[in-house]
Amino acid sequence: MLEWQRKKLMGATKFKPQLRRLLAIGEFIREGRFPSCARMAARLECSAKTIQRDIDYMRDFLDAPIAYDERKKGLYFTDKSWFMPSIMMNEGDLFAMLVGSQAMAMFQGTPVAAELKQIFDKLAAYLPDMISVPPEYLVSKVSFHAPPARAIRPEVWKQVVRGLQHQNVVEIVYKSHRYKKPLRHAIHPYHLANLEGEWYVLARSGKWKDLTQYALGRIQEAKVTETRFDIPAGFNARDVLKKRVGRFIHGDGRKTFPVRLLFAPKLASYIGEKTWRQGQKLRGRRDGSVELELPVYDVQDVVPWVQGFGPDVKVLGPKELRAVIKERAERTCRIYSERGTRKKPGVAFRKEKHPLESYTAAR
Repeated sequence: MLEWQRKKLMGATKFKPQLRRLLAIGEFIREGRFPSCARMAARLECSAKTIQRDIDYMRDFLDAPIAYDERKKGLYFTDKSWFMPSIMMNEGDLFAMLVGSQAMAMFQGTPVAAELKQIFDKLAAYLPDMISVPPEYLVSKVSFHAPPARAIRPEVWKQVVRGLQHQNVVEIVYKSHRYKKPLRHAIHPYHLANLEGEWYVLARSGKWKDLTQYALGRIQEAKVTETRFDIPAGFNARDVLKKRVGRFIHGDGRKTFPVRLLFAPKLASYIGEKTWRQGQKLRGRRDGSVELELPVYDVQDVVPWVQGFGPDVKVLGPKELRAVIKERAERTCRIYSERGTRKKPGVAFRKEKHPLESYTAAR
């Protein structure tokens, strides 16, 4: 092709041919039905000359291996492995896309999950059916598995997010652990956080003095009001979330106290390789056991976690935590003991105080 022809073609194709039309031409040819310019023009509602210019552009600038079959009077690819570079993507970009698609697991149960899936499906539609990437980049090698989470009503999600974005008070109907019937709250949403797979909104409420977290899955109704509110200048969500233990945060101004735990030697490596809480202290002992000291706001913060280690952990302090763990261990023994109480196990469960009742989040 002469230079003047190349410039003319560039000028003709720089603005008129749209990405979707070029992609469509590639798909028509890939179907293997040997389409002609006239047939493709009819399907795309444009002129045959426009299609011919598109094909010339694909051949000369995108190296498309398009040929004409005289016998079948149509176009075909001499190399079927060629795809139009509809999305310019290097290996790092592709890997990021794959990881992002798997990270959608964090949004399971929310209306956002379906929207994100649609976005990734659209992106995937523009990628070649077969693409060569290093084995370590394959999506089968990367996955995210979020813990079980409560489903969130789509309208609740939309209303809470809208109130958060525009700083409008949101009226909600909330089903708490502590009360049999749902209660109405007027909340000032400050921040939305996913804590170990569960979505919470950190908010102020007229019912409570402290900053409170509400599980979005427990909100039965939500409505944005026209009343505005201001977020305090000193509020910092990161600082608040640093103080959490597991899924739960605590109110303002509370002080921590140390919890001391002694773990069996077989757990020493496991306990020592993680940061369980900011400000923790770790001490090894000669017998291979390890002592862990954690700053906590409430004994109940660590009760379920400590219980999960069974006989491989001993509470050294405080005495309140020792008493709770001991009592629960005794209750468990009574449930499984043949000579235990004559009461049905269900009675023991009903009498036990819910472990989340002392949390700010359980209101």
